[in-house]
Amino acid sequence: MDQEAGYTLPMVLFPLLLNLEEPKIVVRPALPYAAVRTTALVQDFPVVLPKAYRQVVDWLKANGAKPAGPPMVRYRVIDMKKGLQIDIGFPTAKPMKGGVGVICDALPAGRYVSLYHKGGDIMAANGALQDWAKKKGLQFKVQGDRWKSRAELNPVDPGDTPDASKWETEILIMIR
Repeated sequence: MDQEAGYTLPMVLFPLLLNLEEPKIVVRPALPYAAVRTTALVQDFPVVLPKAYRQVVDWLKANGAKPAGPPMVRYRVIDMKKGLQIDIGFPTAKPMKGGVGVICDALPAGRYVSLYHKGGDIMAANGALQDWAKKKGLQFKVQGDRWKSRAELNPVDPGDTPDASKWETEILIMIR
């Protein structure tokens, strides 16, 4: 849980304050993707993410493919002080074999908690989703700070839309 960030809201208020849809439990098929794997601090995301997205799009194009979904970030390890180990990229239509500077992997099939968020305060939205799951008695697939599958998909890419109020993010966290 991201309790160190201090984002705890009364459950009845969080959808109104954060422009969230109601969280839900979903069963998802595996989602193959191509990405750049790196470690970065959150404050470096505005520089790191666009560069990685461009690298993946160029790699996909060079390999006769294109993104099959919105830009995404998969969070493998969350350590707010040392950096987040993340995969930055795009879903692909089918599994692919990685190449120089680009890995290919998949979000595993399974049960996830899902939250669709509009706006810029993604850390608060993540905290709200985790609080909701905890109140429902759900357990995340996480060992220490290593997540089995935790991702954000961005149907409205923050890199293309400077107005944070128009950003859209689907937050997914795998549960047991």
